[in-house]
Amino acid sequence: MQKKSLLRVLSIVLGLSALVGLLLYQTGMFTSGKINPGRVAPHNISFIPSKTVQIRTTMLPQWYTGIGTVRARTKAEIASQVTARITEVHVRPGNRVNQGDPLILLDNREFVSRMEQARQGLASARAMQSQANQAITGAQARYNQTSSRYKRMQEMFASRTISSQDLEASQAEFLQAQAILQQAKDGLTGAKAEKNRSQKMLEEAKINLGYTIIKAPVDGEVAQRMADPGDLALQGKPLLTLHAGEQLRIEAVVREGLIGKVSLGQRLPVSIASFNGTIEGVIEEIVPTADPRTRTFLVKAALPKIPGIYPGMFGRLLIPVGQHKVILIPAQAIQRVGQLETVMVRTGDHFERIFVTSGPTHDGRIEILSGLKADDVLSIGDTDD
Repeated sequence: MQKKSLLRVLSIVLGLSALVGLLLYQTGMFTSGKINPGRVAPHNISFIPSKTVQIRTTMLPQWYTGIGTVRARTKAEIASQVTARITEVHVRPGNRVNQGDPLILLDNREFVSRMEQARQGLASARAMQSQANQAITGAQARYNQTSSRYKRMQEMFASRTISSQDLEASQAEFLQAQAILQQAKDGLTGAKAEKNRSQKMLEEAKINLGYTIIKAPVDGEVAQRMADPGDLALQGKPLLTLHAGEQLRIEAVVREGLIGKVSLGQRLPVSIASFNGTIEGVIEEIVPTADPRTRTFLVKAALPKIPGIYPGMFGRLLIPVGQHKVILIPAQAIQRVGQLETVMVRTGDHFERIFVTSGPTHDGRIEILSGLKADDVLSIGDTDD
């Protein structure tokens, strides 16, 4: 048992020794001619640069970046105003459309049937009105006749030519004719009302039938399609998204501490990920309410028309918040080997290779984040290789 334990310990020790030996070999401890870690002595042989430049610090604006998204300035959500089955969709994303172009067709059979019913109802109401007019004509004639007779009977009764029973009979006949005339007039009023109601129903049926052809409300471009033939179009449910016009804008969030540095009409640079360089945007809207969760404001800036920029792209709105000192050097002064960046810096009476970290480019010059200081002298365009 003790022998097995001893063998296990020896195996572990030998394995660790082999691992340490392998690591030392890879670091060059057993190989001659390798350069030990540290700063390499500078070359003092015949390196004379043809051109040098002395570093000076420069004041540049310091920017706050408001993260945003490119959006269409005017966006229309196309939805159905009636509930029906979709039969045809004439457009796809990217299609240009003009105002009035048919976009989607709906099943219109139910609405055609309703319109025919409304037409029949209107015809019936017109017939009722005609009958009411005829009834009034007959009732008016009888009323006129009984009215004249009743007046004569009154005169004859006054001269004691007829009895009171004859006068009462004539009066009853007159009152009956008067009631019939009033009833006929009421019937005409009802017939006219029914006719008006039938006309409104026919107009409504025509309008609903027209809703089965969904047309473009404005000129624009189809940005999104959310419906296909066979789908059920519900009232108010978006079927298409249409970007009206061609002008875009960026909608960016700005923290509340900097909202005072943004004003309407202000021109600010905008950076779009797919566009090389910056674009000038004009602030056209500042939403006057902060998001209580993020403590930010929504700022909208209009963008010029530039090919290759589309709604939905990522962008940055740059807001100046002050100035800071930077070191800028010519791009020719930097030598790159893989991901390493070096420059030749004068050290005493010779030049020495120094590793640097570069930053963004400003008007053809590169910002140096680390490795150099003001008053250093650089070689431009030459190496000591």
